[in-house]
Amino acid sequence: MVKLPNYIWFLGNIPFRGDGNIYSGSMGCDPLLGNIENKTFRYRVWLSKNDDGLILNAAHYNGEYSYDATDKNIICEKIFEASPKGIEEAQAWLQEAEDNALKSF
Repeated sequence: MVKLPNYIWFLGNIPFRGDGNIYSGSMGCDPLLGNIENKTFRYRVWLSKNDDGLILNAAHYNGEYSYDATDKNIICEKIFEASPKGIEEAQAWLQEAEDNALKSF
């Protein structure tokens, strides 16, 4: 189950140093083996800045490596509004992706 922190948590030090907190998670998709067979759903959520201000980024993929070590061609990313509502929408999007991953393994 995907459960994201609240919006204020993501802000981190943005008002001071310009960097926010990154939240990531994973779930082994086999109910008995977890992620032993590399069947792992992974996700990552963070704030970034663009010309219009802050945006909320969410990404997910199936694999055994961290976000930074994974081929970007297999990562699915989506941008949401940087707000509590955006957090809710990102959480729902990630939960749907996790449910689909569980069915595909």
